[in-house]
Amino acid sequence: MYDINSAVVEALSKDNKRVLVGGAWYGSYNPLTGVNKGDVVSFNFVKKGQWNNIKGAVEVVASGGAPSSDRGGPAPSMNSPASQAAIAPNYDKNAGYLVKRFPVPADHPDRSIIRQNAIGNAIRALEATLWTNSHVESMSHDELFVDIMGLATKFEKYATGDLELEMASEMVEKEGK
Repeated sequence: MYDINSAVVEALSKDNKRVLVGGAWYGSYNPLTGVNKGDVVSFNFVKKGQWNNIKGAVEVVASGGAPSSDRGGPAPSMNSPASQAAIAPNYDKNAGYLVKRFPVPADHPDRSIIRQNAIGNAIRALEATLWTNSHVESMSHDELFVDIMGLATKFEKYATGDLELEMASEMVEKEGK
């Protein structure tokens, strides 16, 4: 079971049984009463294949304002306190998706994906080029970890733009002296 905590409702289905949160749809077998577009909600869900099934009640943590326009009222402002509270700092959103930035900010969720990719590529690169069976067998787990993470960190710096920032900072520093 997974949790959605303090997320803004972007849209509701016409039958009120599905809710769009963070760019993904979550469904319930019963209508979601008391939930409006713009509300900040929390709930549990289970993933079944491609479907996200809500388990239990959807809790409205904060009201996003008036009912949505498809229910007869004006749509809530994205500047409402509830909407702003659910948007993480330093993350620009466009149509519910995080805007891609380069260099990638240190706290951006894409950083996690880049790190996972860098570690996998570091392992493959070290397996293919540097390590021999006798070399690896004589290494402790800590030594293996240091080798993998050292190369993975270099891959991450390149993929996120940190390497370019470091080089540019060094150039500016040299020119200033």
